[in-house]
Amino acid sequence: MSHPPLLFLDVDGVLNTSMMQTSHNSKLHPKLLKRLSTLINTSNTKVVLSTTWRRDEGYKSILIDYLRSNGVDVENVVEGDTPVLSPAAGGEAPSSVRVREISAYLSEAGIPHDTPIAVLDDMDLKNIEALDGLIKFIKVS
Repeated sequence: MSHPPLLFLDVDGVLNTSMMQTSHNSKLHPKLLKRLSTLINTSNTKVVLSTTWRRDEGYKSILIDYLRSNGVDVENVVEGDTPVLSPAAGGEAPSSVRVREISAYLSEAGIPHDTPIAVLDDMDLKNIEALDGLIKFIKVS
């Protein structure tokens, strides 16, 4: 049995706009949430949280509540979180850390190589597509 499509989700800059952002602004854009929920609900997509919001239970709860209020069956859709990894010694760009976190999740969760995977993020995740030919990176700005 194959794994359903998988979406790695960032929040800041994806579900809120730069005008809405301060530091982890908990307000998410209703139109962007509706688009995301439509995508999830019409494609049988599972979601993995790669956002920094996953590190804070308060913000994670806000996100889950927003998804639920937009018709997403979060208990069956949100598959988990990427692990939180530290930057490599000598410094490492946040985008490189995010790529390593996604890679670690795919490895640890045993996601089959034929699983369609997309990454929705506002950071330029250089080399994300090198992880697996099926990963599609969607940069939002």
